[in-house]
Amino acid sequence: MDLIVAHHPIMNCVWRPVQSIRSDDIQGRKLMRLIEYNISAICMHTNLDAAPGGVNDALAAALELEQVEVMEGGEGIVRTGLLPERMSLQQFLALVEERLKPNGERYSDGGRLIRKVAVGGGACGGYFRTAAEKRCDVFVTADVKYDQFLDAKELGLTLVDAGHYPTEDVVCGVLVRYLAQQFPKLAVQQSSSDREVIEDDI
Repeated sequence: MDLIVAHHPIMNCVWRPVQSIRSDDIQGRKLMRLIEYNISAICMHTNLDAAPGGVNDALAAALELEQVEVMEGGEGIVRTGLLPERMSLQQFLALVEERLKPNGERYSDGGRLIRKVAVGGGACGGYFRTAAEKRCDVFVTADVKYDQFLDAKELGLTLVDAGHYPTEDVVCGVLVRYLAQQFPKLAVQQSSSDREVIEDDI
């Protein structure tokens, strides 16, 4: 293996700038292992979130949304789209369960039927107010804070936290197919050890 293409960056330069590579540091050990085995890594998190056909387009496709658009005010990341028909909250939660296979779903009920959907893979909860302003009925994302659930409910927006991994994992198959098409002589395969880091013992 010569190259790993991953979503989450090995070097989190925003929150933890790399000053040195040390074996007594988690990030340092990962980098040392790559260097030791001469393996390159490409990790383009936010770029892939926003890219056409990237994380959030894949998430919208997984939920079978139609007329998908980039949500204005979502920094090019969040997508909006329409369900083929209106659903009750319970019907929509069942759809999310079937298509994303989350360990569980946390949600607050905005109190209306669901047709217009906003999606933001991973920790996009901060965009819930914009989703409400754009008259979305529901926003599917992850890592939602308690106060965000409360405020979304007050705004009449159903907020669904389907988990960080399930809302981003949808792009892996897309990446594999794209790379295989662009580089037909290259062996491309999805990691079989890739899985949700949060365990569910319920």
